[in-house]
Amino acid sequence: MYQQIGIFLVLLLCAGVACIIMGWKDRRDPTAPTRQRRRRSSSKIPRSTQILLVVGFAAGIVVSSLSGWLFTLFLVPALLVGLPYLLGRPEAEQQISRLAAMDEWARNLSSSMKAGSGIEHTIISTPIPEALREEITAFISRLRNNVPPVDAITRFASDLNDSVGDKICGALLLSMQLRGVGLAAVLEGLAEDVGDMVARRRRTEADRKSSRTQAKWVTIIAITTLAAAFLFTNFMEPYKSGGMQIVLLILLTLFAADLYWMKQATKPPTYPRFIGTNDRVNRTDLVGAQR
Repeated sequence: MYQQIGIFLVLLLCAGVACIIMGWKDRRDPTAPTRQRRRRSSSKIPRSTQILLVVGFAAGIVVSSLSGWLFTLFLVPALLVGLPYLLGRPEAEQQISRLAAMDEWARNLSSSMKAGSGIEHTIISTPIPEALREEITAFISRLRNNVPPVDAITRFASDLNDSVGDKICGALLLSMQLRGVGLAAVLEGLAEDVGDMVARRRRTEADRKSSRTQAKWVTIIAITTLAAAFLFTNFMEPYKSGGMQIVLLILLTLFAADLYWMKQATKPPTYPRFIGTNDRVNRTDLVGAQR
């Protein structure tokens, strides 16, 4: 009876924590249309995460049946899925790499255009930074397959999914539509701004790196100590009753929530985009129809 009550309370706790984490802050693109937001919010769990969850629950069942610790049924899959996310490469480093690649690509475009090359030819012949190889390769493929340049640039902005990428694509759009001079200077100015932003964010990440390293070591030491206490001592024996297992799971959940808060606090700010969203395209079509 107590075990069934314990399972119910643990499931209720996990559901509550999941709801809090998912609804803590709305990070969706504020410029995206309502349908696009719904599609994004209902996106499926990645297949790799699904596999880890299945393996984790299977391992948790085995560990729980062998040890008699009910809470390990949820602890094992949480460790397999949560630790790589909480202690993995921070999102800010990935964004810095992409911003540095945008800076490099914009500078290369500017240099080629100063030499007198056309816009389309310059985009196709400019070296591709590794961090943006997939997006730029798809962009070049569209240009080579005679996709209208405006559509190709708009889809390229959607692939980049970044406000800085929107600025670069906006300059390309204006230049292709107006066929005027000055794009090289605009791209060079944008590249300088992006370069300054990258330098500032790298300094900030260098300051945060020591704190993240300390958090990783504290987590590793805590998990190692807890595992040793379970395996080689009787220190955890008072927690073996159904109610105390729930208390132990709450304490571990609070520790994981602290790591999650730390990861969220170091996320870079997300600025609204203005190119590549369906509502913007529809609005442009309406303006054209009115004319």
